[in-house]
Amino acid sequence: MLIGTLFAAYGGFFMMLGALIAPSLGILFALRFASHAALGVFFLAWTIFAALLLLGVLRTRGTLVLWVTLSWFCDGCLTFP
Repeated sequence: MLIGTLFAAYGGFFMMLGALIAPSLGILFALRFASHAALGVFFLAWTIFAALLLLGVLRTRGTLVLWVTLSWFCDGCLTFP
């Protein structure tokens, strides 16, 4: 059930990001000078949502999340000297 929620949520994220950036819809053009602030709020909202999903996953699959987080940090340490 959680996997379906994750796939649907991140699919919705990329569909909304595509809709915001698509020049044919003109959403960012309509915002003109506030487009950077609008994208910032959009990314902030999805960051908070992703953090809440992470907390939900930690309750159910803590070991898996710990392993993925540690591998992510190790990858960052090895990539950037």
